[in-house]
Amino acid sequence: MTVAAQAPGPAPAAAPRGLGLGRLRVLWLALGILLALDVTCGLIVGPRARKTSLDALLNFSAAPRPASVLLLGNSRFRPVMADLIAEGAGTTAVNLAFNGGGFDASSEAARRFLGPETLRAAGTRLVLIGTGEVDVNDSLGNPILAVAFWGVGDFFTHLLLEGPSVDTRAFLYAHPPLAWSGLVAVTRNGEARRLIRDFGLRVAGALGRPARAPAAPSSQPADVVDEVLDNATARKAPTGAVNLADVPPPPLPSSLHDFRTGGKQRDALVAMIEHFRAAGVAVALVHAPVSDWFSGALRNGEQARYVALLREVGQTLDVPVFVRDRAAYGLTDDDYFRRDGGFDGHHLVGRTGRERFSRALGEHIARPILAASAAGEPVGFARSELPAP
Repeated sequence: MTVAAQAPGPAPAAAPRGLGLGRLRVLWLALGILLALDVTCGLIVGPRARKTSLDALLNFSAAPRPASVLLLGNSRFRPVMADLIAEGAGTTAVNLAFNGGGFDASSEAARRFLGPETLRAAGTRLVLIGTGEVDVNDSLGNPILAVAFWGVGDFFTHLLLEGPSVDTRAFLYAHPPLAWSGLVAVTRNGEARRLIRDFGLRVAGALGRPARAPAAPSSQPADVVDEVLDNATARKAPTGAVNLADVPPPPLPSSLHDFRTGGKQRDALVAMIEHFRAAGVAVALVHAPVSDWFSGALRNGEQARYVALLREVGQTLDVPVFVRDRAAYGLTDDDYFRRDGGFDGHHLVGRTGRERFSRALGEHIARPILAASAAGEPVGFARSELPAP
C-alpha cells in the first residue's frame, strides 16, 4: 500500500526573539533612572529630619518653661512674638501655634501635649486660643493630625471608612518607605522648584546669558514669617506692586471651600475649652484680623457664620471672645504684604504689625484677664468684644 506523501504546510511564524527581554530591560532601565534620581535628590536635600511647626509644642511638652500665658492657634498666630505678649501682660508667655487649621487639630494637640502636669509645671494661668475662619470649617481636614497622631490602625480605619484623602497621603509621606525617598522629599518640601530654578540659572550663566537678578534682601530677619509663607496659598507680588491694592483680588481659599459650621469643629472647640478649665486654667478666644484684600474673598457669609459660632460657644461656656477688627490693633493692609517675598493677605508679615498685634494681645487681653482672675473677679463672656449680631 502506498501512502501519499503529504506536502509540508507553511511553517508557523517564529515568535520574535528577545521581545520580552527587551521590555524587561526598558523597565529595569526606568527603575534604575528613578533610583539614581531618588538618591541624587536625597544627597541634595540632606537628611529627612526636618523642622516642623509642631516642634515648639513638642519641645514645650517635653520640657515646660515658665509661661503664665500660652498662645495656641493656627498659622496666623505663628508670627506673633511671645516676648511682646509677655511685655504687654507683665508676665511670661510662650507661643505654641502651628501650621494648619481646624479646632480639631488644636484640641487634639492640647489633649496630648498640654496635660495638667505640663500646665502646672509651666505655671500657666491663661490660654489664648487663636481663631480664624478656617478653624470652624467642618469640611476642613488638617493633615497634621494624621502625621503627628495616627498609628497604622488609624490609617487603615480611615482608608476603609472614608477612602483615600489628604490625611492618608500625609501619613504615607511621613512614614517609610516614602519617608526614605529623596524624590518624595523634594516634591513635598517645595525643593523641586528651587532645584530647577538654580539649574536654569547655572545653564544661563554657562551660555553667557544674563541671569535674573536675585531678589532684594528682605527687611525682615530670617524667621518664622518665611516658614509661614511657605504654603500653597502664598503668592508672589507682581512686578512693581507696592501694596495689596496693586494685586488682583484673591479667590476663596481652598481651606474655606464647602464652608460648614456647627459640627466637629464646634465640638472640638468645646472639648478644648473644657480640657483647660479642668486643669484650672482660664481661656479666651482671640480672632486674628485679616486684610481688607483677603476679607473680600469671603462673599458667602463665611465671616458671619464664623463669628456666630464663636459667640454661641462663648455664651454657652461663659468664656470671653475677642473679634476685633484690624484697625483696633493699629494694623493696615501693608502689614500683610511683602514686596520681596510671598504674601497671602491673612498672615501678618510686616514687622511693625507683628509687634503691635503681639503687644495688644498682652496688654489689652491677657493683662486684664489675669488681673481680674487674681482678684477673684469673673472673666467670662461679659468681657467679650464682638461685632453687633
